[in-house]
Amino acid sequence: MPDTSIPMDADAMRSTLTDVAQELGPNGPQHTVVIVGGAHLALTGIRESTVDIDSITLLDDELKSAIKSVALNRGIQLN
Repeated sequence: MPDTSIPMDADAMRSTLTDVAQELGPNGPQHTVVIVGGAHLALTGIRESTVDIDSITLLDDELKSAIKSVALNRGIQLN
């Protein structure tokens, strides 16, 4: 998932993930992404922010494409 090298708080991560969901659209297959690490801690309020969103989910080509598109639009560097 994205590595911005600029801290993202929970709101920024939710907004980014919402953009990914919108990029996928409502008619395709459902994707479940398990967020871990600092991103999980920031989303649950244990930590203020993180510089990346880590996932233990295997990303299929459709999801990877949506992530790349959102990252490009937001100026986020992928690792």
